[in-house]
Amino acid sequence: MITSRGYRNVFRLPTKDSVEGRLFARYVIPKIRPTRVAALTLDGDYGPDVARSFVDEASAERVSTTTITIKAEDPNFGEAVKRVQSFAPDYIFLAGNAQALGPIVPLLRATGFKGSFGACQGFYTRGAAQYANELNGATISTSMPPLDRVTSAMQYLGDLNARYGDVTPLIAFGFAAAQIPIAASRRTGSSDRLSMIRALSIGGSFDTLIGSFTFSFSGDPVDPNLYFYTLSNGDFKYAGESHPSSIL
Repeated sequence: MITSRGYRNVFRLPTKDSVEGRLFARYVIPKIRPTRVAALTLDGDYGPDVARSFVDEASAERVSTTTITIKAEDPNFGEAVKRVQSFAPDYIFLAGNAQALGPIVPLLRATGFKGSFGACQGFYTRGAAQYANELNGATISTSMPPLDRVTSAMQYLGDLNARYGDVTPLIAFGFAAAQIPIAASRRTGSSDRLSMIRALSIGGSFDTLIGSFTFSFSGDPVDPNLYFYTLSNGDFKYAGESHPSSIL
């Protein structure tokens, strides 16, 4: 939303919602080979764009799809489950946050859904652990790379672990966000606000804890990436990325 307004000094690090759904479908459809896919989402701020782009890409792959949108303020999960049963999917994509959308997962299993689940980065949280049994084997996407596999991140990780404990996505992305103006300042010798804005507007590639970024005029990453994890016995196991990255 912010990057769409054309600000010259605002940059997006996480993958855009509408891109996340598309990259997820491109990754999972060839691997799972589902025939009927249902995308479930809530009508709030986060989820609908992810679901829409996922369904568009899956449909382009000639997979039968449907989108089931649930009211966020007063969710009727029972009605949504009935709609899922009517469509009879073999794959369900959860587009939303685990806290808000997660309660439908055990209901789906209890009413006979035996297919596979996939979920967007709203489920890449500890909150998804309470659905570990029902989501076991599910593919979860996120903009967060597996930092324990990134050689260039080891020193940073050691320092961050010592100071903050576990390096969560919020910590990692906050650190990466600070690295960008620092790099711009070092390149140009910027020492005040105006010169810093000019330095950032020059562009170029920025190496950060979570990867290298080059930004478009709008502030979105030119080559956004997505990382995939399998939820296995309550833990997130790294499975792959949407395309090769410079840090792995």
